[in-house]
Amino acid sequence: IGTLTDPEWNVRRLVVRALVTIGTPAIDPLIQALHSDNPDLRRMAERALSDIGTPQARRAVADAKRQLPSDR
Repeated sequence: IGTLTDPEWNVRRLVVRALVTIGTPAIDPLIQALHSDNPDLRRMAERALSDIGTPQARRAVADAKRQLPSDR
């Protein structure tokens, strides 16, 4: 999860792909990342959850957007 903020764009992209491949086991840590103070981490966690696409993942993204509308 911490690698989602790597300075290299391609590393971040590959990490998102790996987390999507992991799927459901990655959801809880990604949900925690949605509540980070780091906006880059939140953005990448949102992308991974959106790509995972389960109801739980989609709900977490929607909830996070409602909680922090000024950051989105």
